[in-house]
Amino acid sequence: EHSRGFGLYAFEIDERALYLGRAIGSTLGERVRSQCRSLGAKRWDAVILHERCRIHVLHIHEPHWPWAAAFETFLIREFRFPVNDRVS
Repeated sequence: EHSRGFGLYAFEIDERALYLGRAIGSTLGERVRSQCRSLGAKRWDAVILHERCRIHVLHIHEPHWPWAAAFETFLIREFRFPVNDRVS
């Protein structure tokens, strides 16, 4: 069910979050699938191809979708995930 919703997602290895993203214009399932197919960048490939890579999703219910972008920006600024290149 969460794959059809909207919200935030994170890629982690060994309980360390390395990348945080949001799914607002597309569903969590669509966005995560797209990220998993986006190979070609050295740092990203090291995460996505790692055997212990895990994906976590935070489903945000409909009336609160607009908060996903603000929450993503706050978390990236606060925790400085090593694979996030920019703050949205």
